[in-house]
Amino acid sequence: MALAMTSLASARADGITFRDKDAKFRLVYPDTWARKTPRGSHVRLLVASPHASNCNVVVLSAVSESQMPAALEPGVWSEADWKELLGGGFPDAAFIERRAVEMDNWPAQLVVLDTPYETAAARINGRMVISTTLRFGNLYSITCGAYGPTPDQAAAVYEQERATLMGIIGSFVFENY
Repeated sequence: MALAMTSLASARADGITFRDKDAKFRLVYPDTWARKTPRGSHVRLLVASPHASNCNVVVLSAVSESQMPAALEPGVWSEADWKELLGGGFPDAAFIERRAVEMDNWPAQLVVLDTPYETAAARINGRMVISTTLRFGNLYSITCGAYGPTPDQAAAVYEQERATLMGIIGSFVFENY
């Protein structure tokens, strides 16, 4: 699935600007969305829509080039590359789309996938778009997803929210402090 590299900046969100000076980035999310308490030590931001969707930004510090060789190769990451990056978190993932993109004019990778997963309360289905890149010695990964009790319901919410989710990812900018 070799597609040309595209910039995510063509879709931009309007709303509230979130800045993380330590991780050197900012992004914008809609003012109708709410900031939530991040779950996990590497999650820098978690925002949720009034619908069944959310976005989070994960930053892993001090990632070496040897830990992420696919990031340095031209082309599109394979499903195996993505599964390695996801660390077995979504073993039943079905890949919908994979492509090379740019986040703030920086080479990145993007994947759209469907996956069921378990929470403490229920089994949930999600359609997620994940964009990731390596910069400043950090791995930056933005995951935006839509969720529902069935795969079809998750896909329907994703299609309804897709422009907003891509706008949030497209608003991501690196900042040098």
